[in-house]
Amino acid sequence: MKSSKKTIPIVTLLVFCLVLLAPMVVSAQEVDSSIAACLKAWGTHPFGNNPQFKTLQTSVKVFGIGKNTSDTETTNSPSLVLVNPGVNVMGGTVIELLNPNGWYCLRTTVNVMGG
Repeated sequence: MKSSKKTIPIVTLLVFCLVLLAPMVVSAQEVDSSIAACLKAWGTHPFGNNPQFKTLQTSVKVFGIGKNTSDTETTNSPSLVLVNPGVNVMGGTVIELLNPNGWYCLRTTVNVMGG
């Protein structure tokens, strides 16, 4: 099967995006250390020594195309949320953190020619 000259740049871009995603694969120990760093930075918090948390995955956006991420769950008590990084290629991302009882631990994002 022959590939057209139009599909080669698209395939190259997709491979590039997948390579950017590879560093986001983390072990449980790394996630625990991220949460520990946030708790230490906050000082006083309601979560104890071995807190339970949920992970909010952000999306990949290329040229501004992709889904924005939001945490719309409202909890009655404090909720610890680890926000994993997104990958942006020549675009930007909006992350809506809407839980008034949410304690959000943000990891850094990866931007390539974007903001």
